[in-house]
Amino acid sequence: MINEIYRHKKSSGFYRIVGFGLIEATKTHSVIYESLEDGQVWVRPTTEFFDGRFEFVHLLDALTDAYDPISNEQEL
Repeated sequence: MINEIYRHKKSSGFYRIVGFGLIEATKTHSVIYESLEDGQVWVRPTTEFFDGRFEFVHLLDALTDAYDPISNEQEL
């Protein structure tokens, strides 16, 4: 799961999981993730991260959608 990319559904921001940890005060299992836009690091309880707020980004699908040789043909 580390280095996987997720998109936050509400903000549409893209984030990379950098690790997992515990919130000291509550011993809550957490996801540590980094914004791909500005590098800001965030921590969120694992249950919140995986409750549907974020969706996994299949990089191969994203790259395929970004480059479609038929629709990107240029007239010479």
